[in-house]
Amino acid sequence: MNKKTQTYNKILTSAWLLFLQQGYEQTSTREIATAANVATGTVFSHFENKVDLLKAGMQQQIDAIIHQSSLTDKQHAPRLKLSHYALPLFEFYCDNSKFSKILISDMIWQAAFLSSK
Repeated sequence: MNKKTQTYNKILTSAWLLFLQQGYEQTSTREIATAANVATGTVFSHFENKVDLLKAGMQQQIDAIIHQSSLTDKQHAPRLKLSHYALPLFEFYCDNSKFSKILISDMIWQAAFLSSK
């Protein structure tokens, strides 16, 4: 893993932990930079804004859930797997309802993000 990827992951991990501990709205990019042990400008060289950090964190969590589910279910049809993935994703969104509301309200206006996935 190269240094740029390591820095990206360090920032994302720090942001996600702060979002969980303090809440999204109460967390500043300066706090994220401090927690990641990088300059504030470094955060912005990897993420355009705080919402992009939230999106990347949510995507990372979703990918982890899907990856874990795919490891445990190798014998079912894709439709059944989708049902299998849907429950943990739904639970994740419910458990993180504040994140989900912010993410969804911001993403509704960003069709490019939705169409790129």
